[in-house]
Amino acid sequence: MIIAIAQTKPDCNADSNLKEGIFLCEKAFSNNADLILFPEMYNTGYKFSEDIFEKAITLNSNYLNQFREAAKKIGIAIAITFLEKKNSLFYNSALLIDMNGNDVVHYSKVHTCDFSSESVLTPGSDFFVSELKTKTESVQTGFMICFDREFPESARILMLKGAELVLVPNACEIEDNRKSQIKSRAFENSVAIILANYCGDNYKGGSLAVSPVAFDENEKSLETITLDCNNEENLFYVNLDLKKIREYRNREVWGNAYRKIKSYNSLTEDISIPDFIRSDNKKYG
Repeated sequence: MIIAIAQTKPDCNADSNLKEGIFLCEKAFSNNADLILFPEMYNTGYKFSEDIFEKAITLNSNYLNQFREAAKKIGIAIAITFLEKKNSLFYNSALLIDMNGNDVVHYSKVHTCDFSSESVLTPGSDFFVSELKTKTESVQTGFMICFDREFPESARILMLKGAELVLVPNACEIEDNRKSQIKSRAFENSVAIILANYCGDNYKGGSLAVSPVAFDENEKSLETITLDCNNEENLFYVNLDLKKIREYRNREVWGNAYRKIKSYNSLTEDISIPDFIRSDNKKYG
């Protein structure tokens, strides 16, 4: 299964982003990609300007309908991101569209950055996994968006819901600490993780593909970062070997193989630890 990563420069103009996005879908398909992934809040370029709410779109907007039509016409699955308006609230959202133009996963970022300009958005309430059928493979797929990946619970829940592939639209610098973090999420949950980031001075590219396959059949350690992009505007491609990943999941000890869930009750308790209480966290605010 070939996945294209659209590492673009941020642009706050939705019309030009739409035009560019469909062009990139066509280009990705011409290079045999089954799926293309865009960075976070692609329709606004992750820019929180004064008129940000005017740029929010609904799930049935022309913007998303154009990507649905493109997916069907071109024959490629599209993971597109957008600032969503739902009723009177605003969300940082992603939509996975299959090659027939059908919605597969609609997800809103759970871990909003309440300490930043993103605090004006409403957090999502859950994580979702669904089967994505492409022209070559079917794969259980879910989303984390940017800050979500910094919480082990995000990837863990996706794994428990059956995810084999986790897509991560992103909008921040991916330096060594975050690379290690993403490698850990893939390793401990036996899921492949594909991250699409913006390029340029603020974001510095660094889109990633990480395999969960950390050891071969002889227990020899393997490098799990299979694609580490430089800071340029481009489409990058990764060939995801799902057969190899599934064989690994069936033989190794990570994921859900040996978890002791009766000891994990504290994970779902509302525990306040003084060092970590923040007045701008919507949990406390």
